[in-house]
Amino acid sequence: MNDYGQPEIDVKNEYDPFDLPFLRTDDRGRIWNGEFDVTESPRRLLGVPTGEEDIKITDYLVHRPLPKELLKWQVTPNYHPDSLDMDVWYEDLLEFSYDGVWIDGEYFNPFFVYWMNIFVFPVPIMGSDGKPTTDFETSFAAYSNIDRYFFDYCWKAELTRQDIAIMGGRGVGKSYMINCIIDREFRLYEKSWSLVSSTNEETTSEAWSKIEQGIEAIEKQHPALKYKLITDSHIKKLSGENIELPDGTSEKSGHLSLIEKITYGKNGGKTRGKRPTKQLIEEFAAFPPSHQKGSLGACIGESRGSWYVQTSLKKCTVMYSGTGGTVENDEAEGIFTQPEVNEILPTNDWGETTGFFCPTHVKYAGTWEETGCPDIALATSLVNIRREKAKANPSSYLTLLQEFPMTVREVFTKKGTNLFNQDKIASQRINIIQGGDNTPKPGNGFLNWRRSPTGKIIGVEWDATPHGDVSILEHPHWLTEAANENEKSPIDGLYVGGCDSIDQGTSDSSYATNNKKGSELAILIKKRVLDGGYFRTTSNLYVAKYNKRSSNVRDDWDNALKLSYYFNAEVNIEYTKIGIVSHFRDNKMYHMLKKRPTINLTSGDPTKNTQLIGTTAGGTIIDHQDMKVASYIDSFYDQIWFMDILDQLQNYNRDDRTKFDMVIAMGLCELADEDLMGKVAGIQAPKESNRLKAFGYYTDPITNYKKYGVIPNQEDRRDEMTQILKSEADKFNKHGGVQWIDMTDPKNPVVNY
Repeated sequence: MNDYGQPEIDVKNEYDPFDLPFLRTDDRGRIWNGEFDVTESPRRLLGVPTGEEDIKITDYLVHRPLPKELLKWQVTPNYHPDSLDMDVWYEDLLEFSYDGVWIDGEYFNPFFVYWMNIFVFPVPIMGSDGKPTTDFETSFAAYSNIDRYFFDYCWKAELTRQDIAIMGGRGVGKSYMINCIIDREFRLYEKSWSLVSSTNEETTSEAWSKIEQGIEAIEKQHPALKYKLITDSHIKKLSGENIELPDGTSEKSGHLSLIEKITYGKNGGKTRGKRPTKQLIEEFAAFPPSHQKGSLGACIGESRGSWYVQTSLKKCTVMYSGTGGTVENDEAEGIFTQPEVNEILPTNDWGETTGFFCPTHVKYAGTWEETGCPDIALATSLVNIRREKAKANPSSYLTLLQEFPMTVREVFTKKGTNLFNQDKIASQRINIIQGGDNTPKPGNGFLNWRRSPTGKIIGVEWDATPHGDVSILEHPHWLTEAANENEKSPIDGLYVGGCDSIDQGTSDSSYATNNKKGSELAILIKKRVLDGGYFRTTSNLYVAKYNKRSSNVRDDWDNALKLSYYFNAEVNIEYTKIGIVSHFRDNKMYHMLKKRPTINLTSGDPTKNTQLIGTTAGGTIIDHQDMKVASYIDSFYDQIWFMDILDQLQNYNRDDRTKFDMVIAMGLCELADEDLMGKVAGIQAPKESNRLKAFGYYTDPITNYKKYGVIPNQEDRRDEMTQILKSEADKFNKHGGVQWIDMTDPKNPVVNY
């Protein structure tokens, strides 16, 4: 037996010549996918005849030739169209298209049978001038294991009354595969009702055109499957015929199956009153953002009633289809990456739970063999060659990632249209997406108060956990590495914060009653540019964030307070939300709130109105904040290592800021940093003066040894501590780059430079 528990049999490996990373192979070429020996079982039972079977992509990425018997209906026999033999031949085809077929102990589901034997593509006939004519020939799909996997996925969803969602790159054939399901619904089931829908007329018309082309091609290939149509327009196709009655009226009779085109536009209620059995939502990621009319969430919400009978019996299978490069809204990713929450059949093929994701490299044109197995090595190399050529232009490179994605994250990478430099934002997104082990990675955790026996706050402790609400890229610097934690001195002026606060939690009655989605509290901490060159290498770096609306809003205020205290950072708040001010004051941290920036003072005189806190939300101030953020992106875009901040910067809408809490917090932070321009780092400023000299033991700030004598106060130590600051900054800058904490394993955090 080998290391995988497989027998030592000298069998040439014909099933995994590309050493797929998700299939383990031994030195004899035996393949093990975690459950069974693929080498010995190249035609293991697949399919989902009952809906209970698990399906996973590793079972399909092997050479698995189709039995010839399955494809026998691709060639129409030369029987007379009206003969009994032809009737029997079509009866068999339709039976297997209804129920599927078992061949040699292997099940082929009805969708796949229909795909391989009935659904055909129109291929234009070329004229003598070398240009395509209006005439066409029909062609069956070339067999691909990935196609079979997709139809098994769809069939399982059908049996379990779940919806489907498919995302992938261009050219993987997802539109035609879904059209196959719609055509089957239309052709095989009486009184079925399929809706072809999308956000705009262009997208819906394109999907509808493929439906029409498919219908015409199928009926050319199989004339016996052609139906009479009562309605045949560019928005509706209804099978059947009108029967004249003796009283001179008429009624619809026959098959009465319907396909209808719906364009939502700004009206999410377009499907009210309809009772579809299938609904395609084409390019679901291209719907408007959630804050606009006709958003994806609004359309789904208003359509949901038409998918059920008596509110509980699900009658309709919804098919979400999307292409990388069309992502416009902020809801599609949530739907696709949280499938079970959204009644979508989940998969777990690429290390995360999603809908059905078809990466470019598993179905790249011309890179799969007759057995259906993709040549992943070849496809990957071809994709990477294209990517290398496009890297010179970040915008072009981003477009290539979007349209030919190899990961789910690449699918949902998008370009914005606001005043911020989208090429630079895209470039940094690429840096994060494709960065290796040396890419800075924020760690998640919780900040907990450290208190004295009397309950007095004496510090903050970091509790690392992947599920924590606080994200920190770089933990705060201190002036000493004292053995006693209480003797460490925070750096004054190195960090500054910006906070877009809230006044209600999700459990507050008025918030719940109004059913608001609302904004969230957002606080960002930034390491500043400092005179004197201290920490110059990593200045202008956003090092920490918190972004959430909790059940109890005081929990959010407390996290903002902890971050401020932890980094010794003055925080500039938006003064429209003032509940947080009381929280800081109640915890004797009022001094951590930034005084109103000079630019926001009516007089423009920093010597006046010094007791005012925070920044007002007037139009000119907001404009100034946005320009400060834009300026930061222009100069320091490659210092943003939080992907969700980049997401908000990409999607930011000046006219509706409720969904962009971190952009607001960033603007407040930049405004505060501007106001502090010229302030240099130093030791913590003394909170009160010491009039008498004290004698006793103290810790020397340079040697860390105990000494006896006059205990230096903060002012006496300032020069000494400044030298320590310079020394520590120089030591840190020698590393070059960001000192970040990789919390991938919270029990063993790794400090990287």
